[in-house]
Amino acid sequence: MGCGGSKQQLNAPTSEFMVMLNSKPDMLKFRKNTDNNATLLKASLSPVFGGNVLQPVGSLGRKRDKANPLREEISKFEIDGMNGGGYYVLQNIRESEQTQIQYDIYLLTDQVENQSDLRILKEVHEESSLSMRDLKKIKAPVKHSLSPERKSSLGKRQLDKNPVFFSEIKESVSGLARIVKYINHSVTPFLN
Repeated sequence: MGCGGSKQQLNAPTSEFMVMLNSKPDMLKFRKNTDNNATLLKASLSPVFGGNVLQPVGSLGRKRDKANPLREEISKFEIDGMNGGGYYVLQNIRESEQTQIQYDIYLLTDQVENQSDLRILKEVHEESSLSMRDLKKIKAPVKHSLSPERKSSLGKRQLDKNPVFFSEIKESVSGLARIVKYINHSVTPFLN
């Protein structure tokens, strides 16, 4: 693992999750606002509050000298891959129809009990895994393939935009996660 971490062999989903935790959040989608980007960069470079969550713990004005048990806890996390457990990248999850708040969720879950949720998680993960370069090549919005029961549950929503709302997956967002919450001003709230 490096940095004095455990030498225990990690499974693939846990390894991907650890790599994500060791890296900065992808801020490419926020590049239009240079002030916000500067603030995010400054916060991530802070010697006390910045960096990644796997570093030793410190306090203001002091060295990071307290042991951080998170790496060990993550390496012990058991994943039931047969029941949907794994690492999922879920980007652009809308909080609700009434807000412009969205989430990017990087989730390591032990299992997903609801099969409908598992299908949505897999679809969103697949879309989220496409790089920006891939999306530019496609030159078309990526859409979910909707099952008949999901189409009927959408009600007044515009099917071509087809957002996924947090309420649709919240039961399955359990385990370990990095959640980036932001306001997307290009999204119009649905007004009833």
